[in-house]
Amino acid sequence: MSQFSSKNAIEFSFTAYAKEYVLLLVVSAIVGGSFWFATVAPRYVSQKLGIEHHLILQDTDIAGISYDEAKVDPLIITQRPAEGIVGRISARPLESVALILVTFFVWALFLFLLLGCMKLGLTIVDKNTASLRIFFQISARQIMKFFGISLCFISLIFGVSGVARVFEMFVMGPVGFGPSSWMNLCSVIGMALVLIVVLFYGVLIYFFSAYGIVDIPTQGVCDSIKKSSSMVGGFYGRLVLAVLLFSILAAVVEYLINMLVVMSGVAGMISYAHICFACGLVIAPFFIPYFSYIYRSLTRKA
Repeated sequence: MSQFSSKNAIEFSFTAYAKEYVLLLVVSAIVGGSFWFATVAPRYVSQKLGIEHHLILQDTDIAGISYDEAKVDPLIITQRPAEGIVGRISARPLESVALILVTFFVWALFLFLLLGCMKLGLTIVDKNTASLRIFFQISARQIMKFFGISLCFISLIFGVSGVARVFEMFVMGPVGFGPSSWMNLCSVIGMALVLIVVLFYGVLIYFFSAYGIVDIPTQGVCDSIKKSSSMVGGFYGRLVLAVLLFSILAAVVEYLINMLVVMSGVAGMISYAHICFACGLVIAPFFIPYFSYIYRSLTRKA
């Protein structure tokens, strides 16, 4: 039977952090920069192609938001009668295709680097050492498999959201159709808990399926999901505890960085985005060996 201990995972991660902190910081900065680039590049391209102005003119009136608010996300999608995303694409087909290709490329780059983090973490766990070269040893086939797993995860989110929406329509329906008010409250709370459990379970499967693709490159998408589901199902409670411990650590680090910014008197010169990036640089080097150790612990046999 596989063995798993949050205590051992934390101890190993701090040890790996101390030993490989330069490498882990460099990798974290690269991945963080890639995520920032993936969010900014499509917006920049849409501005250059003139799509942003087109979309904002369509969206601002119906969405009830200002031009400046819409500029934060030029690809914002709103419910407009007889004119959805298909209408927008048909109005500017060439520009829209170019934007889709750019978006696909920048997110593929981010997934490539994210898988590289997982490979680096597994190498540190297995060999107790690593190099930057390993970080880039991810194939295009592995990236496409990761896309497949991501699509399955997105489908799960849409499915859960649809169920929640139908349930909401039933509970909040016409007076006399649904249960009484106190039963409504109990039903909503119960449904919320079920959805949280399902989504959290899906996140764990998604995450460890990606590790499976990195660990066994020949493994397919379905096999990775099945194997991850089997691993998670046997240690769900411990994995929830492990994620909670990591979340608490991240919250403490964010609090300390915020306090440091306030005490240094530079709060007005540093934005929240900079604080988040600093938190990411501190937490990510711990994150990489932490979850890699957990995955490897679940795959090893006693």
